[in-house]
Amino acid sequence: MSKNLFIFFILIPCLFLTGCWSYREVDSLYIIAGIAIDKDPNADRYDITAEFVDAKAASGGGSQVEQGLQSVLLETKGVSIFDAVRKMIKISAKRPYLAHATTIVVGEEAAREGIVPFLDLIAANEEPRLDVDVYVSRGKPAGEILRTKSFSTEIRSFELSMIINENKQLVRIPRLKVYEIINQLAIPKFNIVLPVVTSFFNKGESTNILSGGAVFKTDRLVGFLEQDDIIPYLFIKDEIQSDILNVETREGDINNTITLETLNNSTKIKPVYSTEGIGFDIKTKTDVFLTESDTTTDFISPMGRRKLKELAEKHLEKRIENHIKKTKEKFEFDIFGFGNIIRQRNPKLWKDIEKDWDTVFMDVNFNVKCDIRIKNARHVLTPIKVVD
Repeated sequence: MSKNLFIFFILIPCLFLTGCWSYREVDSLYIIAGIAIDKDPNADRYDITAEFVDAKAASGGGSQVEQGLQSVLLETKGVSIFDAVRKMIKISAKRPYLAHATTIVVGEEAAREGIVPFLDLIAANEEPRLDVDVYVSRGKPAGEILRTKSFSTEIRSFELSMIINENKQLVRIPRLKVYEIINQLAIPKFNIVLPVVTSFFNKGESTNILSGGAVFKTDRLVGFLEQDDIIPYLFIKDEIQSDILNVETREGDINNTITLETLNNSTKIKPVYSTEGIGFDIKTKTDVFLTESDTTTDFISPMGRRKLKELAEKHLEKRIENHIKKTKEKFEFDIFGFGNIIRQRNPKLWKDIEKDWDTVFMDVNFNVKCDIRIKNARHVLTPIKVVD
């Protein structure tokens, strides 16, 4: 009993003497929502734009006062990213705090020189989280992305984060967080594709839009995928979720189009080895809804659905095949991770071809087979007819 009492009296003070070694007063911190990284090739320096979150009191009707958030930008320059970030401490009375940053936008010039410097800065620092989303700015400096007026929120960095995370089933873009980029850069012959932010004019005013992908060779930007290329890319990567397939019922006639909405998809890729070389079988299984039709042809009846299924499968197969051919010709290396599939399933073969994989990839053959299952989701189960 005395032993238990002794332990009890030892533990009691622990409840009242607890503390936090890294405790900081919120009022002494300036929370960073996002960072834009640009490289000035003429001055050989980094231009860093940080978006801070400033709590403000916004006057409402009468004596009502509501709390709001205001975006405040701070720009610094430095010979390195760390140098530019440290200069913010000399400018702001409050210490910049990176733990709540959600967004990093990298300018095109900085991305072409390599993204390892800022990845290393984040990985080595205790404050930034490794689940920050990374974007590449196309057509304008990354700092301009944060300076452009937000469409739906006050904080531009939070808006980008909400678009890509809360609407991830609807947004057709590749998406990678910092920790995923770091992990994938460590895989031999594995090349990443990051989401692109570019300009968009809404009623004459410039805003930003996520559109297309930025293709990297190791950690350096080498080119871009246009928005039309993203759907077949995501199908191959098995990252497609809710999206749209526009199927022409007559080849080359956009006035006779069926719109299908993807419900879910599964892509299986199998390497094939033969005396002719290496190949891959790509098989997709996709559930879709028929959402819109620009034709009065019956594609709703059982016979009509079978015809539509055949058209949609051929459409998707052709689109994936053309995309692979196009990226081969444009980049001349594997942007899909096919080499990694061989590395995982046939390590012995991969050891022999790893060094020359870019050359080997150019001669790889692909067999694409798509299985599309059309689900019934219409209120009206017959095609709409117009009588003159």
